[in-house]
Order: sequence, then structure tokens, then C-alpha cells
Amino acid sequence: MTSVEEWLKIATPLSERWVHIARHVSGSLGETLHPTYLLLRGIDEIEDEPRLSPTEKVTLLAAVGDSLLEQERRAIEAPLIGKENCLPEVSLRIGEWATALPAGIGPRVIDASSHLAHSMSRWARREWAVETKEDLGRYSYEVAGSLMMLYGDIWSWHGFPRIPYPYEVALGQYISIKDIIVDRDEDLAAGRDLWPAGWSRSEMMDYAHSFHSPAQRCRDHYPQGTAPRPFYDIVFEKAELQV
Repeated sequence: MTSVEEWLKIATPLSERWVHIARHVSGSLGETLHPTYLLLRGIDEIEDEPRLSPTEKVTLLAAVGDSLLEQERRAIEAPLIGKENCLPEVSLRIGEWATALPAGIGPRVIDASSHLAHSMSRWARREWAVETKEDLGRYSYEVAGSLMMLYGDIWSWHGFPRIPYPYEVALGQYISIKDIIVDRDEDLAAGRDLWPAGWSRSEMMDYAHSFHSPAQRCRDHYPQGTAPRPFYDIVFEKAELQV
């Protein structure tokens, strides 16, 4: 079984914020959150990998989405065989992260991760073409809003009060859209245009701000001193500081 130290070693170069969050949790909560983060990040790194063509990403992400439902490490990692030279360690070991999840909440995490991989495959197939406000809303929900719902389910499974789903979705979309604004040049260089056709930076900021109030309610749902609060403080602050 992978140790907490090993999880943190893998996560540290990927996200200092996540490592800061991880140091606030322990026990069964940590044993859920660490592999969940690495599994989701491993899938995300496949989508972002510049050495893979869009066609390769379509195929690989869909295969990963299917294989996750096998719930067996070798089966999960089978689509990644031969990709050792073009994928980071966090992606190559997704079978390990998936099979390290606690039995009670593991199926929920696996289901969300499979949906994420399939969503990213569909967006890669359409070459990340966001043409309308509705497209942007759908993209930000699928890659971020739905994942905030997953984290809410994890807190709930560990006995914390349930956050209303609309607040969780709003926080995910707020973070995602702020990231899209900041990463504009990088995305365009990679062949991804995630802004609705003709939208200005001001319109993107206005759209992001439309999620601000419910996102803040999500952040404030748990009082200071509770285990989930550092997670929400850190991810909300990240979005607030963007642009």
C-alpha cells in the first residue's frame, strides 16, 4: 500500500497548494483525499500532455475512462503501456491511485474519474472548441464543477454536513473559468480556444464573477477549524487571486 509520504512526494512538484491542503488532513480522510487527487491529476496530465496528439488523447482518455471501471490495477494501467516516455509518473500510476481508495467511497471516486476521462476525451475530439457561453458552462462543469461535487461527497462520507450541490458546482466553475482566463496564451499555443466566439476579457471576467457569490457560500459552509475548511480556503483564494 502506498504511504502518505509517497503520495506527498508525487504531489509536491505538481501542486504546492495541494500539499498544503494535504498536511491538514490525516487518518481515513487523508487516505481518501491523497489518492483521489493523484488519480484526477493523472487524468488531467494526459489531457495536457503536449507530446500526445489530439487523436491520441481522444483514444487514450476514453480507454482510461473505460478501464477505471475494471477496478483492477493491471486493467486500469493497460492503456498506458508504451506511454512511459510521454506521460508523467502521476499518470502512469493511476491504477495504483484508483486501487488505493477506501472501499466505501472508492466507487464514487472511480465513477467521477471515469466520467472526467470520458469528458476530456470528448473535448479533445472536438479540439476543445468552445463557441458559446453554453459550451463554456458545460466545459467548466465537466472538468471542475462536477469534481467539487465529488469532494463534497467525500466530506459527507466522512461525517461532515453536506454542502448544497449548486454551491459546489459554482466554486468549481469559478475556479475553472478564472484558470481559463489566466491560461489564455498557453491554451492558444496548444491549439485550444476555450473562450466563446468573440468574447472579450471583460466578458470572461463577468461570467466568472457570476459564480462568485455561490462559490463563496461553498467556501464558508464549513467553519474555521474544521477539516474541510483549509481545502475550500485555498482553492477559493487561488481563484480570487487569478487575474
